[in-house]
Amino acid sequence: MRTDAKRALLRAMVLTGLSVLAAGRVLADPPPDRPRFTLKVSGGAGYAGLGDLARGLEGQRLYLQDEYGQMEGSLEPPTLGMLVRGELIYALNSRLAVGLGLGYLRHAKAGEVSYGFGDIGIRERFDPRLTVVPVELNLRLSLPLSRRAVLGFFAGPGFYLALLDYEYRMDIKLGAFSGSDIYTFKSRRGAAGVQGGVGIELALGPRTAVVIEAVGRYARPADFQGDWTEIGEGDFWNYRDAGSGDAMWYYAWSLGGKTYGQIAFQAERPFGILVADVRPARIDLTGFGLLLGLKFGLF
Repeated sequence: MRTDAKRALLRAMVLTGLSVLAAGRVLADPPPDRPRFTLKVSGGAGYAGLGDLARGLEGQRLYLQDEYGQMEGSLEPPTLGMLVRGELIYALNSRLAVGLGLGYLRHAKAGEVSYGFGDIGIRERFDPRLTVVPVELNLRLSLPLSRRAVLGFFAGPGFYLALLDYEYRMDIKLGAFSGSDIYTFKSRRGAAGVQGGVGIELALGPRTAVVIEAVGRYARPADFQGDWTEIGEGDFWNYRDAGSGDAMWYYAWSLGGKTYGQIAFQAERPFGILVADVRPARIDLTGFGLLLGLKFGLF
């Protein structure tokens, strides 16, 4: 596209945006007793599929189960988590508004399995902790149902900053001898996404309301790279190492006629005759949540 065409397109976009804002002000300003700015805060529970992180943990569980049979403990991905949102909303008119939101999602669940073969006993602990901070821009539509109830819809783009803190620990015991290996990985990655939802507001007073919302999102950050540490202690080894540049990988591992999804944390790309479909791991934040909150009129 030529430079002058780009400028024309940019001017058209700006003029369109200004026209929408101007039309919103002309169509219908909020009534005198309704504030132009409102603040909504809410919290609840949410679900996210987690993509390759969930596939890798499930693949590891299936492999250990097939390889060693009877196991103690459980290993499940942290698909359920907590969700907190705050949003500053500016009313364009009595029905349309724009909102700038900031959120906090937390998915964390440690899994631990124990098994053995011969005189060797092994315990593995997987502890993924995922913190996500979304910044959202929403267009909101309000439809009054009665004097006290309002049905609302919203949707818009967002930016999702995901912080992954992953810890793996293996403990080995052979008779009177024992040892442990602990690996930690820390990384952050951002991704663009979209969100939307529907909710009901029930007025408590002229400037306060209870809000119940169902929300959904789509975002898939990938290419996680970060710092790592590894510590070995006990009778079998004694070492301490750290560095940067490890990456999170996902691949399919074929063994004994079966295929298991796996995740690996290392600088180089996994390879081998049993390894296929290698790619930088994606953590799928796509999911939904249910929130309960309060809305306050400001000014």
